[in-house]
Amino acid sequence: MDMPIALVSPLWPPGGERKAMVYFMSLRGVRKMFVDYYAVRSILCSYSVCLDERDVSMHAVFKAELAELLGPGFAGTALSLMFIDGQYLGGAEDVHFLHEAGELGRALEGCEAAPSWKLGYMEACAACGDVRFVP
Repeated sequence: MDMPIALVSPLWPPGGERKAMVYFMSLRGVRKMFVDYYAVRSILCSYSVCLDERDVSMHAVFKAELAELLGPGFAGTALSLMFIDGQYLGGAEDVHFLHEAGELGRALEGCEAAPSWKLGYMEACAACGDVRFVP
């Protein structure tokens, strides 16, 4: 079954050309969002594509971008939201579905490959150990 990849908005995320892009929340207050994000991240890393991660809980610019892309009602939308080559793909459940159906690889074909040092699992940040937020 082919799942259509459709734009929700005529706008594309800035810098989203030839990349897999995920808008997410790194704050662990909502466990489901945190677990969904890391599951999506793990799936995308297995495809060795350039992944642009945009944390809306830490950067107001990314939150404003997402509001512009999806409209003011996006606040009730569960994150992680995935864009491929600038087009909206869906949330974590959509990514899981496409991965399990074998369709995600086809959707990622036009994306840039990750740098060779990032193949497989992405290298952890030396400062935070890949936690991404250290008070």
